[in-house]
Amino acid sequence: GQSQPQFDGHFRYGHPQQQRYHGPNPFLLTSPRLLLSPRADLWMALAFTSCAAISSMAMARGLTARSRSSNGSALDKLALSVCALSFGISLVVAVGFRYGPLRGVLTKPVGDDGNARNSNSNLNLNSSSNVHPSNDGASSNVIYRFCRARNVTPELLLLSLLSILWLMGIPIIADGSPPDGPDDLTLAVAGTDIWNANLFYSSWASSALVWYLLVEVVTLADRRGVVEKY
Repeated sequence: GQSQPQFDGHFRYGHPQQQRYHGPNPFLLTSPRLLLSPRADLWMALAFTSCAAISSMAMARGLTARSRSSNGSALDKLALSVCALSFGISLVVAVGFRYGPLRGVLTKPVGDDGNARNSNSNLNLNSSSNVHPSNDGASSNVIYRFCRARNVTPELLLLSLLSILWLMGIPIIADGSPPDGPDDLTLAVAGTDIWNANLFYSSWASSALVWYLLVEVVTLADRRGVVEKY
């Protein structure tokens, strides 16, 4: 009749008399009043759609290779790179949102490390030696202060990068014009017809998710990766 100990979210390994405290589980939220931000699921959805786009690009290359030998033009490879980068970044962020330390890094303003990175440098901005263009310490300090003031987080920077990438990738993927050379691939559209529906819809879904996430993060006052239940 011994009662089983209740799990308190902390891991202790070894013999009961020689257990070591390993701190809270980083995959669990620190309070029952907190919920993971819905952005975590949107990042995971972006990883799935980007993965589907990569697979569809491979299928498009295989179908084209049946009729003629082609490895794809530079633009085709750029579109593939966009899909691959989108998949890699979104997967890392989606997993990172579920891991406490990485979630804190992704949603904390750039330069806000809690240690006042350059507070001990005692920079005198009125001194000519500190405003010289070659003074990297003063320049980086200005950048960190700007990022903290504007609440610029690594997540926001990654979304900005992905937005630019998809703005370049979508016109290539959805271009239905005839191939200009022997290395050009027919990707999602042939003329006015959707030739590869999987690539067409997965790429548009990926770009839509990126732009939605970007707008959401920009308009949020609290950009943490958690929300309160009530």
